[in-house]
Amino acid sequence: MANNNTEKIVMFDTENSIILGDYLDLLLNRAMDPREAYGDNVTDGVYVKYTNEETQNTTSRLGQYEYILYANKSEKLQKDQIVEPDFIYIGGIRIPHYHGTDKIDEGSGNIVISGKPGVGKSTMAFQFAAACASELNHGIAVYFSLDVEEKQIVKSMRHIDSELRINYLCDYPSAQNREWNEYDAGSNEELEAMFRNVLYKDKSHKIIPQIVFPKLSPRGISPDTSAKEDFIFLQRIDELQKLLRAISTYNMRERTKEAELREPFVKLVVIDSLDVFGERTLTREEINRLFMLFKQYGIIGIFTMGFVGYEFLNSEAAYKTAVTYQADVVIELKREFYNNYTCSYFEIIKSRHVRHVLGHHPYKVENYPIDEEEKRTQYSFPNKDLIKKILVLPSLHYRISASENSGPRPEKEKSNKEIKSLFGIDNIVKVMPNHFKERSMEFPQIITISGKSGLFKSDIALNTLLSGIVDYGERGLIVRLGDRDAFTVRGMRFEKELLERTKKYSHAEEENKVIFYEKGKNVIHNDEPNKYTLKGWSIIKDQIKPQLLEVTFKNGALLPEEFVDEICKIINLYGIRRVVFTDLKYIGSSYPFLVNSDTSGNLFLSAFVHIMRNYGMHVIMSSSKSGLNVSDVELSKAGILADAILTCRTKINQNANEVYIEGEGLITNTKNNKAKFIIEDTEEYQLQFYSDSEGNSEHIQSVIKLVPFSIELLNAKTNSTDSIPK
Repeated sequence: MANNNTEKIVMFDTENSIILGDYLDLLLNRAMDPREAYGDNVTDGVYVKYTNEETQNTTSRLGQYEYILYANKSEKLQKDQIVEPDFIYIGGIRIPHYHGTDKIDEGSGNIVISGKPGVGKSTMAFQFAAACASELNHGIAVYFSLDVEEKQIVKSMRHIDSELRINYLCDYPSAQNREWNEYDAGSNEELEAMFRNVLYKDKSHKIIPQIVFPKLSPRGISPDTSAKEDFIFLQRIDELQKLLRAISTYNMRERTKEAELREPFVKLVVIDSLDVFGERTLTREEINRLFMLFKQYGIIGIFTMGFVGYEFLNSEAAYKTAVTYQADVVIELKREFYNNYTCSYFEIIKSRHVRHVLGHHPYKVENYPIDEEEKRTQYSFPNKDLIKKILVLPSLHYRISASENSGPRPEKEKSNKEIKSLFGIDNIVKVMPNHFKERSMEFPQIITISGKSGLFKSDIALNTLLSGIVDYGERGLIVRLGDRDAFTVRGMRFEKELLERTKKYSHAEEENKVIFYEKGKNVIHNDEPNKYTLKGWSIIKDQIKPQLLEVTFKNGALLPEEFVDEICKIINLYGIRRVVFTDLKYIGSSYPFLVNSDTSGNLFLSAFVHIMRNYGMHVIMSSSKSGLNVSDVELSKAGILADAILTCRTKINQNANEVYIEGEGLITNTKNNKAKFIIEDTEEYQLQFYSDSEGNSEHIQSVIKLVPFSIELLNAKTNSTDSIPK
């Protein structure tokens, strides 16, 4: 099937993978070539069509995966509607892959989730099980709760909801034993018949996706336990083996059926937790026997393992080492006290069969009710009422790697007429370095504007966003630190010629009026209002998406990974091409983690610039020198990372202060690299904000006075360098 440039057909390979949603997919199983992972013939899965007009030329293959995780437009397709998907979404947990009834590979293998008490091990394990039993993955998960009553786990994780079926296989172990004993324990077929009999079914007697909560023999009840300390382990592993035999036979029987007749596979079994599987800590041999049991029957095992952090105790250190050595995938959840805040980190210690992402990744255990109209992700969990959830943010190192070679590639030869300017203000372009003026707009352009306070640095930067909208149809994003709004708090200064072009573009009826329409309900849902606010405007009313957005991050514990994640999400959803990052001085004064964090060190700003460059974004960073060393260091970094620097300086005359702009960089001709900033006080314009949140209101929200300005070039022969203060 031939697709146009803006339409993609994607297949979620749910027969061989458990799609977890968010970034857990990408971290646990890094994307690989579909043929490398599954061979040439992958037929089962969920097909999705999505359209991504704005970012089609600025997203990489991994960027496309990330976009799907945040897809806001999608349509499920039946397999008979398409011939071949554009690409296969590979991620999450890979279950053992079979050709017929022959196992080809181990999949992800046995997965251990370790960490200290209270870090979210059970939450993550239940999240894996809930994803498996979701509508998207169409599977069955078996969950053994050995630490806590299973009903208490379900109660803490979710509201009772019809979309996620919970099957309490037996409420009392003795009843389970009697039921098992009615069957021939030596017959896999009879064990499978018993297991199939207790699964939930729909009205047509088809088995449905579900989480099954069976039980194992209780600890400390049998009189034989005191006589032999491994009695409970032997009894439990025998009961577990019966169940795994039944599951294996059930899965094999389903694999022999035609794809459309298959019922859900049992894709994983959770044991929560490994620490209490016996009366005492398991030995190395017992751990090996347990893990090999899952490998033998081709079932993914998810195990939680707790430790209190006393590695100096030989028993705990040996136990942790034995489990880590024998497991296929080890996920460690860490919680540390850093910079006077409690921080949680997710790390994949090892992964034996699939490629994964290295590094520390911040995570949060959070309440996550999803509003149907304002849901954050399309493919996290189809179950709308999950309460607790592990939300993992990829490290900045992963972000940089994922964005490599993803930006647009310009043609080798372009005529001078086709070269466009980032600024849209001719005289500012003329003071830029020569190499900068000659490069194509297809290249991402990074500029830093520096100088003292009150020298119109932000005004110059914001004019580039307006020129992008009016001249090139490119949407812009203002990124602010601190609780200030760019438009509604203070007046605006627009370059005179650009202001005239904007008036024509907005079709303003009055001579000196420019209209901005708010786009309230079209702006992305703000998941954490305590972290940031997001506003959007359009110059003309009939725009589907806002043309200009402003995100303001609030002071406090803002992680670099959170910052980059939200910026990338906004860029993908709204098709942003130009970004203005203001108030860099606040990084050092109000955002401690942006200066230095346990996961990214002090590389936040350089990582942000690299990621934006790789995604093809034009970026302008502006800030004033504050005199605070840690803040000025960030401004210095911005200058080092930029392709060119504009410096705003002031000269005090008898009548008024004069502001000068000077371009710096790899300048080969310094004759015209200085200009004067001139305020036009003779004309007065209005910037009027109209409410358009409902799509039909034209109520004026506010009116702001606009002050036009112009840029006048200075000739080096008549204006020496000494005339501009340093």
